[in-house]
Amino acid sequence: MNLIELLKKQERLRTDYWKNVDYFLSTRLKWRAQMVRHFFHLFPENSILELGAGSCQWTREISKANGNCNPICAATLNKELHDENNQGFFPENIERILLDKFPGKLSERRFDFIVGYQLFSDENAGALLSEVKKLLKPGGQILFFDSNPWNPYYRIRRLISKLFSFFKRSKRNDYLNRVDLFTLLSEAGYIKIKILPYDFLFPP
Repeated sequence: MNLIELLKKQERLRTDYWKNVDYFLSTRLKWRAQMVRHFFHLFPENSILELGAGSCQWTREISKANGNCNPICAATLNKELHDENNQGFFPENIERILLDKFPGKLSERRFDFIVGYQLFSDENAGALLSEVKKLLKPGGQILFFDSNPWNPYYRIRRLISKLFSFFKRSKRNDYLNRVDLFTLLSEAGYIKIKILPYDFLFPP
């Protein structure tokens, strides 16, 4: 699969998980939106790109956390998710676009900050990090949230899945380990890399 297809798959898996499994989604999205505000120390003129925005649930929270001031481009990858909220109200600072390739419509644009939520997989991480870097303004930053593969919960779940084949394994991809992630980021030219227990923060 090419990069856009891999990203569509990740966006779709995350959306399905949010709808069917994550019972604390509303609280979680508000908390992560506040983390975006805290990490980036946003000024009203700073632009934000959200990749894999889906139906823009997190987009709204990021905008709200910053007083609906910052221009936000919400890039959705799956057409059905983009169409879900076409008739809904969005603050004027949110621009919604549908990408049929990556970077596609974004190729001539640059942003102060780029955020993403559960977009990484073993297959797409290297290409995604390289392409995202091209969309940043000088001195810009990216912040990606992804599940922590070192969390004991995930280790126990993987062990049970191996020992007892009748347990249904998750459809979600295996997560990148810390060493591989550092290697990919260094190869893509990122510096001042921070990998926190749950969050990935990468200034270029």
